[in-house]
Amino acid sequence: MALLTEGTYPYVDGGVSTWCHTLCQELPSVDYSIYGVTGSTAAQEVYTRTPNLVRVTQIPQWGTEDIVEYVQPGVNGWPFLRRKLTTGRSRNLRDFLDPFGDLMAMILRPTTEPTLDTTPIIRLHRFFQEFDYTSAFRAPATWDCFRERCLDAIRADPMLSRRTEPSALDLAVCLRWLHNLLMPIAVPVPEVDLMHGTMAGVVSLIGVIARATAGIPFALTDHGVYVRERYISVSPGPMAWFMKRILIGLAAVSSRACYAIADIVAPVCAFNTRWESRLGVPADRLRVIYNGVDPDIFRPQPKPPELRNRPTAVAAARISHIKDILTLIRGTAVARRELPNLLVRVYGSLNADPPYVRRCRDLIAELELDGTFELAGFHSTPSEIYNEGDISVLSSISEGFPYTVLESMSCERPVVATDVGGVREALDGFGVVVPPKDPEALGRGIAALLKDPLRRLELGRRSREQVLARYRTDQSANAYLKLYREMHDNAGWVPKEIDEQSETSAHAVSAVS
Repeated sequence: MALLTEGTYPYVDGGVSTWCHTLCQELPSVDYSIYGVTGSTAAQEVYTRTPNLVRVTQIPQWGTEDIVEYVQPGVNGWPFLRRKLTTGRSRNLRDFLDPFGDLMAMILRPTTEPTLDTTPIIRLHRFFQEFDYTSAFRAPATWDCFRERCLDAIRADPMLSRRTEPSALDLAVCLRWLHNLLMPIAVPVPEVDLMHGTMAGVVSLIGVIARATAGIPFALTDHGVYVRERYISVSPGPMAWFMKRILIGLAAVSSRACYAIADIVAPVCAFNTRWESRLGVPADRLRVIYNGVDPDIFRPQPKPPELRNRPTAVAAARISHIKDILTLIRGTAVARRELPNLLVRVYGSLNADPPYVRRCRDLIAELELDGTFELAGFHSTPSEIYNEGDISVLSSISEGFPYTVLESMSCERPVVATDVGGVREALDGFGVVVPPKDPEALGRGIAALLKDPLRRLELGRRSREQVLARYRTDQSANAYLKLYREMHDNAGWVPKEIDEQSETSAHAVSAVS
C-alpha cells in the first residue's frame, strides 16, 4: 500500500498526519509505504514509525538542485550521466515539450468540462523514466515553449489580455515553481497493491499514473477540498495575478486528474462531495468515511485547579490564515464584554506562518487582550488541551472533518465552531455553529455557552455519546480496510479479517451531493 502525502505525515503534525498515523496503527495487516512531499530536504520525521511502515520516500520540493537522488535513487553512475547527456537532444526533448505544452494549456485555460484528459501527465511521466527531469526543465527550448504558451493564452483571452503581461522574471519564477511542484510525476510506479492519496493534489498524481499505466487501484481521501483551499491560501497574497493563476490552475488540473482516475473518492465529510461531484466524480464512486478518535485517550478530566473559577475556552489550531485566528481574537473581545475574566487559550504551532503570528500579536495588543487571549504554542499532549477549558473553539475558514472537534466532543467539552466543511455534520445538535469570519457571532456563541453551565454539561455529555456511537478510530480504520478489500477482491491480496462488530458499526456511507 502506498500512502501519498503532501506537507503532512510523517514530517508535520496535524489532522491529516493524525489520520495517517491512525491508519498505520489500527491496520497492522497492511504494509504501508509513504511517498511524502516536503517543503525542503531538511524535513525530519516527527512520528515514531509503526512496524508496518516499511518505507518512507521523501520528495522535497525545495533545497535540492537535482531530484534524482530522492525520486529515482536507483539512477546513478552511467545511466544517470546518459540521461543528462541525451535529454537535451531535439528529437528527445520534443517528447517532453509536446505534453508539457498541453499541460500548460490546461493550467492556463481551465475548462469547465467535468472530465480531464490525463494523457499529458502520463506522457511526461514516461519521458522521465528514460530522460532527466531537471535537464528537460532547464533546456532553452523549454523556456521558449513555456513563454509562448503563457503569452499566447493571455492574448487569446479577452479578459486576460486587459491585464499587465507577466514580466520575464514572473515567467522565470513560475517555470521554476513548476519544476519543483511537478516532481511527483517523475516517481517510478511503486510496486504495491493499492495507492491511497490523502489529498487531490500533485502528490496524488503518482496514484493517477499508477492506475493509468499499471492498473493499480487508486483510492483518494479528501480531507479538505484541495483546489478550494489552494484558492483561499493564494488569493489574498501579494504576488502577481499571473503567478496566482499558475498555482491555482495547477491545483485545479491535479484535482480533476485525481477525480477522473480514482476508483473511489472517499471524502471525510459529505460537504466535500458537493465539490467532487461538480468536478466530475459520479455518485457511485463517492463514499464518505468519517474520521474517528480514541475515546480512551480523549476522555473527560477535571479542569486544572488554577482555572476552575475562570470561564475558559481552548482551541487546538495552527496559527495560520486558514484557521482565522484573527477572527477568534476579535470574537474574544466581543465575549469579554459579558465575561470580564474570560480566558481564551490557543495551542498550536507558532512557526507555520510567522508574519501571521505577528499580526495576531499586534491585534491582541490593539484590543488590550493581554491576559485574556493567549497564544500558548505547541502542546505535546493534545488530549490534555480540551480538559483545560469549559468549551473549545474553532474559527477556521476551511475544514474537512476536523479532529479537534471530535477530540473536544470526546472529552465532553462542547464546541463553538464556524460553519465550514463537515463541522455542522459533527456538531448539529451537539454544539454551537456560527458563520465564518463573523467575530460578533463567534463571540456571542462563546459567551452564551460559558454562561450556561447546564446546557454546557448536557451538550458535553451528548457529544461524547455521539463519538462513542459514530466517530471512533476503530470504526473509521475498519471502514478503510473494508474499502481496501473491495478494491482488491480480484487482485490476489486478502488482508486479515475485519472485526465483524467494528465493521457493522463503521460509519462509511455512500454520499450524493
